[in-house]
Amino acid sequence: MKITVGTYNVRGICARTARTKLKNVIWNFNPAVDILAIQEHKLRKQNINFLTSTLWPQAEIFNLPAIDGIHAQRNPTVTGGKGGEVIIAVNPAISPLIVNNGRLPLNGGLWIHLDTADDLKIGFAAVYAPHSTSERAQLWTEVENSLDRNRKWIFAGDYNMITNLSDQTGGTPRTISDDEENSLRSLVQTLDLQDSYWRADGVVQFSWDNRRLATFSPHQDLTGSNLTDGGRILKRLNRIYADSSILRNAQSSEILIGSELSDHLPVLASFQLGQPKKFTRSNYRMNVSELKDKKLLDNLTTLWTEWETKSEVAGATPLQTLRSCIKRSAKYCQIWGKKNAAQRKLKQERLASKVLGLTLQLQADPSNIYSWQLKLEAVQSELNLWETEKALWMQQHLDRTPRTLQQTEDTEEMLTMIDARVTTSKRDSLRKHCISEELGAAAKMLGKCKCPVSCRGSARR
Repeated sequence: MKITVGTYNVRGICARTARTKLKNVIWNFNPAVDILAIQEHKLRKQNINFLTSTLWPQAEIFNLPAIDGIHAQRNPTVTGGKGGEVIIAVNPAISPLIVNNGRLPLNGGLWIHLDTADDLKIGFAAVYAPHSTSERAQLWTEVENSLDRNRKWIFAGDYNMITNLSDQTGGTPRTISDDEENSLRSLVQTLDLQDSYWRADGVVQFSWDNRRLATFSPHQDLTGSNLTDGGRILKRLNRIYADSSILRNAQSSEILIGSELSDHLPVLASFQLGQPKKFTRSNYRMNVSELKDKKLLDNLTTLWTEWETKSEVAGATPLQTLRSCIKRSAKYCQIWGKKNAAQRKLKQERLASKVLGLTLQLQADPSNIYSWQLKLEAVQSELNLWETEKALWMQQHLDRTPRTLQQTEDTEEMLTMIDARVTTSKRDSLRKHCISEELGAAAKMLGKCKCPVSCRGSARR
């Protein structure tokens, strides 16, 4: 199972223009994100509904309201809509895997538990760390003591701190607090986490920019703009940590550029959870319950004898013949009902695929030819039912036709067109032969057919 997680500090999306920008950012993620942690949304609880209606339809939303967050708690006068806080948005395709959810200690974020189909237990935590060094140290310690250690964790969020002096450029050089560094290192070691960021040439290094312009500096940002000491500052505050066993299967990790919504940049990382599935070729299977009908089996024996006596159709392989029949069936569908054309074409393709699968199996084991004859007869029964359904649909369509003269004439003309295709002697012979081909592609494999019209030639007419 492949999963892509992301984190983005949006710095407020109360305004409609900000929400539109966020929508464009999410929709342009490549690869598409499955779990997104959003920090500092500054939305009141009742305004979260827009996420599931316009921003990300049917997404599973977990919200930590602004008034409940640790940032708001430091200021008792804060009301809803101030102070930021956290949302976890989950792709509806994987939301059924969620088994539990909750808040991180000190309201520093949210977490969810996911159980995959291959019994892999995953935890995802969305973090929005406070600005205070002492509060961050306390948060990391309490998170370490509260989370389920039997799960493989992924942490994504705004940590409001750097872990390496190279993660900052510009401004006054700063040191890393021992308390917060030790507490974060303890959390990382206890949960066996590793930073997903790849320090390589050419990748975006910083996720936060104070956006202060400058005229000259010995420093430059990634776009080549000059920076002044104490002026423009760049930091890597937004990070994604993952369990070391998950990180070994990481497929990408990057800081995205080009966002105008916030002074933060979104960060994405893709992981392969568990072993990737191996897809191998296999023979088509079909329902053989209809083979209990003795009359059906007797008819098949007669048909097989007829197929063996047919002459070869030059240059037509079983696959080419089946494809031409499918195309011709699609044209019939367009005539007798555009509304149901796609569904009926799909049904015809499935029947043709069964025949091809039986042909390949017959080729692999010619000694077992009689058993495949029985299965081919079952396919003929399905095709006969398909023709009956077509006739029934035509009758129902005629009954529902509005009572205007012109529409009645149009319907009769359509029926005439169908009759012209299937009742003319030449076409009738060809149609019967094509049914035989779809049922007995094995005959085409053997190269025996006496059809008066070449299938390959008729497909172009």
